[in-house]
Amino acid sequence: MRQLWFNPALNQSLRLTLALMAALGLAYPLGLLAPVALSMLALPAVLVSALDQPTPRWWPRIGVGIVGFVLTSGLTATLTHHMPALLPAWFALLGLVLGGLAAWGELAGRLGMGMLVMAVAGLATAPQGPPWLLALSFGACVLWLMVFSALWYRLWRHYPLRQSLAATYRTLAQILLDRPGQLRAQGLPVEFDAALGEQIGLCRQQLLAFGRQGDIAPLRNAFIAAVDLQERLQATPHPEQAKALFTRPDIYPLYRDWTRAVSVRLRRLARDLSQHRPLTSDDRHQAFAEPLIAALQPLAEAGGPRGMVAYYMIGNVRRISRLAERVAPLYQRDFLPLAAPDWRARLRSVCRWSSPVARGAVRLAVLLAAGSAISQHIGLNNSYWILTTIVMVTQSSYVATRHRVGQRAAGTFAGLVVGALLVWLGFRAEAALVLALLLVPVTLALRPIHHGWTITSATTLLVLMFEYFGVGGDAILLPRMLDTLIGCVLVFVAFRWLWPQWQGGRQNALRKQALAHLHRYLQRVLMAFEGKQVEPVLLARSRRLAYEQGISLTASFQQMKQEPGYRDEATSLALLTQYKGAMSQINAVVPFARRGVVLEPEVAERLRRSFDEAYKVLAATLEGQPYHWPPQLDEASSWLSGLLMQQQPNRAGFVLYQMALLLERYQRLSSVLAGQNGSSPDSPPEDGSPAQMSSHSGGTDRSR
Repeated sequence: MRQLWFNPALNQSLRLTLALMAALGLAYPLGLLAPVALSMLALPAVLVSALDQPTPRWWPRIGVGIVGFVLTSGLTATLTHHMPALLPAWFALLGLVLGGLAAWGELAGRLGMGMLVMAVAGLATAPQGPPWLLALSFGACVLWLMVFSALWYRLWRHYPLRQSLAATYRTLAQILLDRPGQLRAQGLPVEFDAALGEQIGLCRQQLLAFGRQGDIAPLRNAFIAAVDLQERLQATPHPEQAKALFTRPDIYPLYRDWTRAVSVRLRRLARDLSQHRPLTSDDRHQAFAEPLIAALQPLAEAGGPRGMVAYYMIGNVRRISRLAERVAPLYQRDFLPLAAPDWRARLRSVCRWSSPVARGAVRLAVLLAAGSAISQHIGLNNSYWILTTIVMVTQSSYVATRHRVGQRAAGTFAGLVVGALLVWLGFRAEAALVLALLLVPVTLALRPIHHGWTITSATTLLVLMFEYFGVGGDAILLPRMLDTLIGCVLVFVAFRWLWPQWQGGRQNALRKQALAHLHRYLQRVLMAFEGKQVEPVLLARSRRLAYEQGISLTASFQQMKQEPGYRDEATSLALLTQYKGAMSQINAVVPFARRGVVLEPEVAERLRRSFDEAYKVLAATLEGQPYHWPPQLDEASSWLSGLLMQQQPNRAGFVLYQMALLLERYQRLSSVLAGQNGSSPDSPPEDGSPAQMSSHSGGTDRSR
């Protein structure tokens, strides 16, 4: 029962269902049952806008949402009563303005779509009473749902944050569990784990929403520990050497057993987080860490590239084991304050036709105007479902919209068939009402799982409710299906042929942003190796921004593969491979930067100059200039190889080893981009090892 109670989908369904039942229970003795039931049409807007999910500045966002819901629904209902001919122009204006809110981020974009849902609700309910009385009842319903949700979260001790953290730990456990098999098969995945990035981003938002409450400290530590785990799992000093090391017959069984033990511990933590159990230390997995470290130790002492990788992995095993044992961060740091949005820059971006947000807002305006005009002239009852379909299936990309269109159409058809079958079987009058009420929590529970199933349940519910009110049969079935099909066709045609924003067209901008963030991350690390003061929180933020850009590249690549006419898969995959490899190698040296490792001044200075020059080559290649790898960078590679052969076994030697690999990553990135532009430059060795480095260069750090 405890597991069912804290299931995210079931708990959300229970929360919202109890809130609606409580409102109806309070309204019944006051004789307000009908208007309160009608005001619950605001629930879809709450779900679309994610208004009930805690975020930074949660209550100001709720206030803006309620005001927007009241205004859009009230004005739309007023126009419906007095000037219905202006509705197409009104919905076009709403689509243009509210669609442009996406320039202020995902939350603002979702809030804009929620206001559009309320505008359609105002259109649908206009005949039911005075427009502004209905609009205010919608606002009161939303306020009640927000207050109820806030009390629910406080009663269950920050429930959304706990669920998000639990999902993060489950994902981390699965990544660690899959790692041995990946190393033994095709190697580590070249793409970033977008789901993990989204989960960590959601945890960060919710943690900022709950602020510095007294009982938040264990959850805050668990979040930072999860970020540290993510960084450790991303840190790979040399993927090919790591694969060769951990797939050795004497190492692989020990490594597999250790990953399984730590994965079990992480899943246990996920269970404790989600079910509100205290987070306690547990060192049972340490029994599997010690044999693995003992097996790696002789290889680390042997020196050479493999020895360096073994030395680093020993430290990584210890850090991951410690994080899993204590659920506490490796080092404490605070969150940087949220930056105030630059309103002028956002407005300028919305006003430029080159902006995807601007084109998306115009496309949405055209869609809503067309849907409203068709609704007025098609001659079917309840044809506002065309606008409902447009708002509900419109997503941020062609691929996501195409999937949602298919789910919406299939779910509507299935729901109509199931509803008609239930009515044929005898569910009429009170029986239809009871079954419809039972379907409310089912529909809410399905919403986070699958849109098609949600629509199937919701459509069945609507058929039963219309049957209860005596509006059944062809009066609802055929028009409902036809309106949905019209809306789906309009959206699909618009996203396919009306100013389509293909991911291939965004690639150059995404690559520029990603490489700029990656280089800024490296610059901060090199500043630390020069002996300059770099705050740990700034290093963590630079790593996060570079990681988020990797997720954007991955998401764009995944969508491009499903878009018509895509032909650039090899280049995109190669670029993503090199980008992720470069970030893994920077992550590998960050612990040494935080611990105060300082290189000799002339060495640190030359490294910084070399990487700045290499980044200039990358930037020029992205701009379409002919590829040319400067001779001074080849000299820098030779110089690094010479340093490695003379280097004593210490931490500085490992840092120089990673810098040599990283400089070749930069060259390979330039080569990939030049190949996209039509050049065919020579590429550095594909194994990622310094070309001129001998097998005895570098060594281990016995100073530990």
